[in-house]
Amino acid sequence: MKTFLKMLMIIIGLVLFCAGCGAAENNKNTESKTKVLPHKEKEIRYDIISEQPQFSEFLKKNKIQVKEGYSEMAPAFGTVEGRDLPCIIYCFLDVNDKINYLECELTQETGWKISLPNWSAEVNKIAPMGLISYQVDRLGRKYCSVSGDDGNVLIFLISEAGTLQNIDIKEIDSLSLNDNKKLVKFEVINDTTLALLYGETDGINERCNIFFFNPFTEECTKTGTTISSDIIFDEKGNYYNLSNSQRYIQCFSIDDTMPQHVIKCEGISSISAISDLIIESENGYMISNDGIYHGKITDGEWNVMLPISKMYYNKEDEAFKNAPISAFPGWLKVDGDDLDFYVETHKTNDSNELVWVHYYGN
Repeated sequence: MKTFLKMLMIIIGLVLFCAGCGAAENNKNTESKTKVLPHKEKEIRYDIISEQPQFSEFLKKNKIQVKEGYSEMAPAFGTVEGRDLPCIIYCFLDVNDKINYLECELTQETGWKISLPNWSAEVNKIAPMGLISYQVDRLGRKYCSVSGDDGNVLIFLISEAGTLQNIDIKEIDSLSLNDNKKLVKFEVINDTTLALLYGETDGINERCNIFFFNPFTEECTKTGTTISSDIIFDEKGNYYNLSNSQRYIQCFSIDDTMPQHVIKCEGISSISAISDLIIESENGYMISNDGIYHGKITDGEWNVMLPISKMYYNKEDEAFKNAPISAFPGWLKVDGDDLDFYVETHKTNDSNELVWVHYYGN
């Protein structure tokens, strides 16, 4: 996971990139049809999907009172994992100072739907400070993490009904590898495995102890170490990290201290982050100043699949002229062809309005 926008953040500890979304009660959602503007280049087509509907209309319709001064929705989690269409989780404070969440998702009919997820009220009960992370696996199962009363991180499985079931990870405390470090991050590896990263809570990208954990049997299945907490996993449990030179993607196994192999990407920007990397099965995709790179995860080099010159973004904004990658705060790979994905981009120069662009091959 790796790139993001300027808006009022109302909760300390919420992160911008993670992903997923769930269903809501039928009487608590609003759908809005969108206009799609089709474009065609020599090798690609893309649709510009109009902006999302107004949150104020949804709040008024559902008689939700927002705390004064917090009328703008702050994005809590941008969508990447576990979804085939863009979906963003937003948060706000109500008049009772309770944190609430809204889901804004693009439907198959190319319309935006806003809903109040049925797990929002449950989060209020167990986590007054809100969620730390929120993720969805490929089967649609939702996970979240919160800070417990003792400062430890707790992980929950969110049921279809919106209830939160605690996943007991105490077994890891007894493993000598842990060395009394704190859980700093968890990631969904595949449908039966979570990766739990333990390190110093105030450390920055330090080496972490890692535990592969089955959330259903509540057992640790494998242990190892990572070179950093700023990494992204594939479904086999290998992880990826950007080299210090920012020119190579390094692929590691948790059994190794040296990378199994490296992938050269000439032109990766020095501001590229691991969240700009997407791994889907045997394929990888990287967005940078030169455009979108693509290749097999076993390749020694990736090349630009979609040049920046053919991508849609606000080229008149001075802030993006020297660093075009800043124009793309989020993106999502869709199952299917290599050239089939959604990219979020800024519409205006002040970066407050965003649009999604759907790219696909001819």
